[in-house]
Amino acid sequence: MEAKRRETRLFHGLPAIKVGHRWLVFSPYAKSVAEIEPVIIDSSGTYRDLEVMGFFGEPSLMGPGQTSEHFQLTLIVTSDCNLRCKYCFVSAGDTSLYMDEDVARAAVRYALDRARGRKLLISFFGGEPSLASEIIRGVVGYARSEYLNYGVDALSFNITTNGVMPMQTLRWLIENNFFLTLSMDGVPRVQNEQRPLKSGAASSIAVERTIRALVEARHEFIVRSTMTDVSTPCLVEEVDYLASLGVSQLHVEAINLAGRAVMETKGQPMDRPSAELFSLSLLDAIHRGSEVGVDILNSAYMNLMQPSFHFCDGVGGNRVSVTYDGSVTTCLEVQGGCHPTSEKFIVGAYDRERDAIIVNQEKRSAVCATPIIDQNPACLGCFARYTCGGGCPIRNFHTTGDTSKVDPFRCEVISNVLPEIIRLIAEGSCDGEEV
Repeated sequence: MEAKRRETRLFHGLPAIKVGHRWLVFSPYAKSVAEIEPVIIDSSGTYRDLEVMGFFGEPSLMGPGQTSEHFQLTLIVTSDCNLRCKYCFVSAGDTSLYMDEDVARAAVRYALDRARGRKLLISFFGGEPSLASEIIRGVVGYARSEYLNYGVDALSFNITTNGVMPMQTLRWLIENNFFLTLSMDGVPRVQNEQRPLKSGAASSIAVERTIRALVEARHEFIVRSTMTDVSTPCLVEEVDYLASLGVSQLHVEAINLAGRAVMETKGQPMDRPSAELFSLSLLDAIHRGSEVGVDILNSAYMNLMQPSFHFCDGVGGNRVSVTYDGSVTTCLEVQGGCHPTSEKFIVGAYDRERDAIIVNQEKRSAVCATPIIDQNPACLGCFARYTCGGGCPIRNFHTTGDTSKVDPFRCEVISNVLPEIIRLIAEGSCDGEEV
């Protein structure tokens, strides 16, 4: 499969692409595609007909797919890591800081209070969070003992992990119904090169063991792979490899140019692929995934069914993250005051005297109040306006020097890939629900 630049437009808030002599207008609200002749696409009658069919709606102000029924707390429980991934955007493992129990409990209380009358999802991040398994166990027990007292409707948990952990820890996560996002880069030679153990040894055998255990237990998880200029040409091979292990969901993103990725590694910094190579490899992987039963996700289109003014729920205000040192941040990368964007995205801290998480709500609201897509003229009429949400502010910063200026790499990938996804949905060869 190859990327083909198509004519696009924003049609009353909906993405539209030109295929042949007709426009295809995709509605995430109606979960349908309308084929419209160019001569009538801007007529009032066409709008009225589509309105009757439920084609139009309002993008979320809280982030993709977020509603007032849900709130998320992410606990960045440690800076430590048992791997030394060559591109790690937080340089995990360079320090070995762990979250105190007092900070963890205060963060849970803060989230429970915010989630009254709603559902609460507690996520664990790092570093490698499984190294802080005792902290995680304590948080789960504490949250379960308290959530009904706060009038929270339901409680769930997930973890982002590199998969290198004792089997007893994995079994506990399975038994406690954690959803796992498993960070790994596919075929062993790529995984071992990009994501070695702390000692420098291969990590692929340990991660394979974790995957096989999850598959055997029929436990839901997703693999999340980082694409570099070296690994991107291997993406289709990775799809086949993961399918052979029983993986059914793969999320791929290009490398974030931060942390170790821009530091000298054996004399050379790691780099991302060209937007063209990434787009073509991604489209080929989507095609191959449909043949072998692996759903491929990427931020170019994964919010297609969840239109939003924001790229993520962190800047949308429906998630708060607390770091191992008690800082409150709206972004998982901004884990401390040394980050160049910390003044903007760190919005609070743990107050030991009051034993509470204190958030500057005015500062937090300021992060959420100005969507990136409202600040850039190029976004105003873009067909992907509410699918893209202006991109990740931190990735924007790393590539453009401005959190509100969209990374050109992202724009190019979306222009290449999203129209093909809409075309596949229209042809019935791609399920919009799975996108």
